[in-house]
Amino acid sequence: MNYGYIRISTPYQNPDRQERNIRSMCPDPNLKLIVEVYTGSTQDRPKWRRYYPIFQAGDNIFFDSVSRMGRDEDDGVKEYLDLYQREINLFFYVEPGINTVVYRAASRIQLPRTGTEVDIIIQAIEDYQMRLAENQIRIAFRQSQKELEDLHQRTKEGIETARLNGKILGRPKGVHYITDKEVQSKRFIQKRARAFGGDLTDTDCMKLANISRGTYYKYKKELLKNQCKY
Repeated sequence: MNYGYIRISTPYQNPDRQERNIRSMCPDPNLKLIVEVYTGSTQDRPKWRRYYPIFQAGDNIFFDSVSRMGRDEDDGVKEYLDLYQREINLFFYVEPGINTVVYRAASRIQLPRTGTEVDIIIQAIEDYQMRLAENQIRIAFRQSQKELEDLHQRTKEGIETARLNGKILGRPKGVHYITDKEVQSKRFIQKRARAFGGDLTDTDCMKLANISRGTYYKYKKELLKNQCKY
C-alpha cells in the first residue's frame, strides 16, 4: 500500500505543494493521502496516530520532508526507527539520503551468522549501522528545523526592515475596504428587503444573502444612513 502524509500548521496553508512533491515520487493513482492540519497548541496528529498501527511490512509512506513526519527531533527519530524495524519503507522528497531503502540496502551487506564468537562482531557492526542511521536522521531533522527557523527569522527581519523604511504593512488602522461580498450583499438587501420596498423580511433576507445577523443589520444601517446605491 502506498501512503502520502501531508501536514500543515494552519487550515489556511495550502497542502498542494506537498501533494505535488509526493506524487512526483509516487504516481500511483491509488495513493492514499493522509492530510493533517494542526496548530502549535494541538500536536497530537490524530490521523497519523490512527494510521500508525495500520501500516504493514512492505507499505510505502511518502513525505515532502522529514520535518512533516514528527513533531520534533526525538519524536521523529523514534518513529522512523520503529517503522524501519517494522519493514515499512519511508521516502522523503527533500531529504532522499535518509530514505529507508538507503539503510536497508547497506544492512544487507552482512556476513552470515557463524554460531561462534564472530557473531558478536557481526552484531556490533549491525548495531553501529543503526546508530549511524539514527545520527543521520537526527542531522536531517535538525537541518530541516533550522531551515524553518531561518525562514521565519528572515520573514520577521523583512517585516521589521519594511516598517523602519516607513512602509505600511497590513491594513492601515481605520481604513475600511469594501469587498465583493459586501457589495453583492448590499445590492441584494436594497432589492429584496422590505425596508427598501422589497418582498423579504429581515430574517429571510439575511438567510438568502447568506450573511450573519450582525452583518445584515450593519449593512442595513449603513444603507439607510447613506442611501448608498450598489
